[in-house]
Amino acid sequence: MAKDAAIVGDKIEKIFAEKERLVEEVLLNRQAMIDFEDKKSSNREGLAALSSGMKQESKAWLCIGDMFMRLPKDDARSTIEKEQVALDGKIDKARKAVQQNTRQLQQLEDQTAASIVR
Repeated sequence: MAKDAAIVGDKIEKIFAEKERLVEEVLLNRQAMIDFEDKKSSNREGLAALSSGMKQESKAWLCIGDMFMRLPKDDARSTIEKEQVALDGKIDKARKAVQQNTRQLQQLEDQTAASIVR
């Protein structure tokens, strides 16, 4: 009887450790999605500025990584649009990871409940 309780206790402990790991991944991916959305918002502002505020200028300053570059407006617009597409892909990837981890958490909840009922 005590041996069975120890086995069940170990199993529950492993399930809780896995749940904690999954929760951390969910939180990290959600924060990444927020960060990517913020970057997309900044990019939209930049695209709007390129379209309306800089009609007479031929070049625009663009922050790429940790440096500023002065590029022709069309190249700057193209670079920002490509980054928007890449950010959409990263957001989708993070969203899918959140969904998958959430499903796994639900399965672990079911396993925990089944282990306790026994």
